[in-house]
Amino acid sequence: MSIMLNPFASCRIGFALIVTAMIGACGSTELNLPPCWQASDLKQGSTFRGTVLIFGSDDTRPSMFPLSCDGGVVADLPSGFTLPAPEGRTFNGPPERRFFQADVAGTVSGFAFGRPSVRLRRVEHVRREAPSWLRAKDR
Repeated sequence: MSIMLNPFASCRIGFALIVTAMIGACGSTELNLPPCWQASDLKQGSTFRGTVLIFGSDDTRPSMFPLSCDGGVVADLPSGFTLPAPEGRTFNGPPERRFFQADVAGTVSGFAFGRPSVRLRRVEHVRREAPSWLRAKDR
């Protein structure tokens, strides 16, 4: 006696595996930030990673900006993390001295004044960097 599989049964099993893989992929998407992104690219609850500019100041919350174009969002730094203070241990001086390039990963945590705010969970490879879009305006 031989056991023969119904051709439709193997098709249903394959279909179930494909659907399961697609559902799993939808839940784990993470936005890789390009050099020029828009605040509207960041959706509530979504996760992201990329290289960005972080603006630090003594009197305001930090902000996160794209590398190659203007437009940023409010950013909460990881607990215990501080940006390197410029000379004099304060963030006074020209704005271009308050920008740092860093590799980050985070989550869109809310919206304030119609713009997303983000919570960074990782900030690495921090170095001072004046934005190209700010330098272009100074010329």
